[in-house]
Order: sequence, then structure tokens, then C-alpha cells
Amino acid sequence: MKQTIILGNFITMDEKRPFAKAALVKNGVFAYIGSAEEAKKLASADAQVLDYGENYIYPGFMESHCHGSFAGERAIGQANLMEGGMTTDYARRDLLR
Repeated sequence: MKQTIILGNFITMDEKRPFAKAALVKNGVFAYIGSAEEAKKLASADAQVLDYGENYIYPGFMESHCHGSFAGERAIGQANLMEGGMTTDYARRDLLR
């Protein structure tokens, strides 16, 4: 059974336990979220460890701020907004570059 321990600052979105320091993933499913010590106890000896230090880990995609004209340009190049059916000046401007 493939197991991975993920260490970091988790934002769980659980009102009763909003933060955690570790997660244990077994075969692609979260089996435990809580303290790093408990995750290590529950994991097999050969579990892979991913340590993200003090960085935050949270569910889903949380984009803090982005203008449509910059979408996709910062890290992965240009986005062709026309493929999504967008017909505003942002899409035409993207194709002119």
C-alpha cells in the first residue's frame, strides 16, 4: 500500500479543527489529518515524506487576485481565452501578442 506523509501548515476548512500540521495519504485517499507525530505513528516505515516546512496547504484553488488580461501569463505563458468562449477585449488583446 502506497503511503505518503505530508508535513506543513494545513488549512482544513473544518470548523472544529481548522488547522493541522500533517496528513497521511494511503492509496490516494486522506487517511489522517492532524499532528505530525500521530501521522508518523500511523504510517508504514517505508512511507514517502513530503515536508513543506512552514508553507500553507489548503483545499482547492485559492487565487488571491488576477486581472483577466494577465491570466496564464505569469507562470505558464499566454492563455488563449477564446477557447473558453470569451469575446471581450481581453481575449482579442491576448491574440494580438
